[in-house]
Amino acid sequence: MYILFTAAVNSGLKNPALPNGDGHLNNDWHRLKSALLNAARCTFPKRVISLNKPQAVPFELRPIIHLSHKLDHYISSLFRIFSISDLYFSWNRFFPSFYKEFTDLFIDQSALIDILLNPALLYSVFTSLNLDFPTFLIKFHISLRSIKQFVSGKVTVEFYNHKQVVMKAAIAKRNSNFYEDKEKFICSSLNREKCSIVLDRVLITNIPGNPQLLIALDDTVRPLCTDIV
Repeated sequence: MYILFTAAVNSGLKNPALPNGDGHLNNDWHRLKSALLNAARCTFPKRVISLNKPQAVPFELRPIIHLSHKLDHYISSLFRIFSISDLYFSWNRFFPSFYKEFTDLFIDQSALIDILLNPALLYSVFTSLNLDFPTFLIKFHISLRSIKQFVSGKVTVEFYNHKQVVMKAAIAKRNSNFYEDKEKFICSSLNREKCSIVLDRVLITNIPGNPQLLIALDDTVRPLCTDIV
C-alpha cells in the first residue's frame, strides 16, 4: 500500500505546475499538497472515525436496528426517484424482504404492515388516482410514516428496557460486592480500573531454582542469567 502511495505521489509531482501568480514557493507547495491528497485518496482505504464512543447494540436488538436502518435507507432513496417505473422497481425489490422481516419480528402487527401498497397494485393505484407522479410520490411517502414511527418507537422502547436491565444488574452486583468483596466495591464506586500484568504464560518455572522469562516471539526456554561461581 505504501509503495502504491509513493508511486502515486511521484506521479502527481511530475504534473506540470499551474502558475497562479503567487510566486514559485506557493506553486511548489500547492503541487506537493495536491499530490499527497490525491495519492492518499487513491491508495488508502477510507475510514470514518468518531470521537464519540459508539453505543453498544445488544445482540437481541440487532434485528430491529437492522430493520429500522433498512427502512430509513429506502425512505431516503425516494428522493432519487422521478418516475412510476423507477418507484415500481425499487418498491418491488424492497417490500418482499422488508415484509418478511417485519412479520417475523412483530407477529401481532400484521394489520400495520398490510396497509402498505402491494407492489403488484402500484401501477393500477397510480392510474386510478389520476395524479401527477410528484404528488403520488408524496402520498406514497406519507404511507410509510406510520410504519416508520412504529419501528423507531420500538427501537427506543427496547433500548430503554435494555438499559434498565443492565442498570439493575450493575446495582445488584455492586450491592453484592459491598458485602462480599470490599476491594471491588471501592474500585467500582471510584470508577477505577485495576491494571495488572499476567506472566504465567511467559514465565517458565518448571526448572527448580532457575525461572526463565521469554521476552521475544521466537524465544525458547533458555536462562536469562547464569550463576556466578
